[in-house]
Amino acid sequence: MQIEYLREFVAVVDEGSMCHAARKLFITQSVLSKHMQNLEKEFDSQLFMRTATGMRPTPLGHKAYHAFRSIIDEYDDFCTQAHDGRNHMSGQLSIGILGADIDRYLGSCIHDFSQTNPNVTITYKTEKPQEIVADLLENRLDIGFAPQKSLEDKGLLSYQVIAEDLIKFVMPKDCPAAVRGYAIPEDIADKTLVVHTIKESTDLLNELVFSAGFLPKGTTVVDEIEVVATTVSNMDAFFIAPDFMCDRFLSSSRVSVVELSVPLSVPLFLAYRSKGTSPIATAFLKCARRRDVREEDS
Repeated sequence: MQIEYLREFVAVVDEGSMCHAARKLFITQSVLSKHMQNLEKEFDSQLFMRTATGMRPTPLGHKAYHAFRSIIDEYDDFCTQAHDGRNHMSGQLSIGILGADIDRYLGSCIHDFSQTNPNVTITYKTEKPQEIVADLLENRLDIGFAPQKSLEDKGLLSYQVIAEDLIKFVMPKDCPAAVRGYAIPEDIADKTLVVHTIKESTDLLNELVFSAGFLPKGTTVVDEIEVVATTVSNMDAFFIAPDFMCDRFLSSSRVSVVELSVPLSVPLFLAYRSKGTSPIATAFLKCARRRDVREEDS
């Protein structure tokens, strides 16, 4: 039995759906389904109940879930300790970021990693998403922090979800939605959507927002994020942004950051090379995964 099967089982229980778990794990649903069938054969027991709304663990499945979580944590801790004791890791870890404040997502992980790996120097490089992908593929970065999975890497990169970030609107300062404190579809029906030229960063956001019924009357494109506030204010428009991008707008006297009446979120990823990942980067990814599990349990 492979340790990855246990990770996949935990993901299915957490997500409550084979489809959602497969998406989170970045494997096909058919492969995941086969792995879960293999697990049930291994224990000669039914671990899931298939319902109209998704997958629910059986009583034995609940016991397996807690046991597997403990096994995974112990296994990851052992691998890290064994690696550290054998190699005394030292060197550099380069992380590509988007210029956002990453402390809220990686700060605690970086602290934990640095405590156990004091001889590793962590450096950051601020880039656009397509530049992060290019630098990862060219070995100029070890890990990249991005708002969504790139479609340009042709499977050469792997992705680890580290957070779900709320989507918000940047809107004119005194518009009804800003005064109310949240936006409803009617608030933007007569407004223009300001779109940034980084297409891969905006397409997913737009799709999520549009599918929730927030439909603008049109769009206008800007090349630089720095002119968004001015454009939004001057055109009585709005801009869609994940929460990690919104800090830059909070000090503006011209716009407000407004939540949506229907909470929507976008996944944030750590991207890394599918092959040739350095031992330091591998250890950091394990640290981030364990930190994410602990925060979910707290």
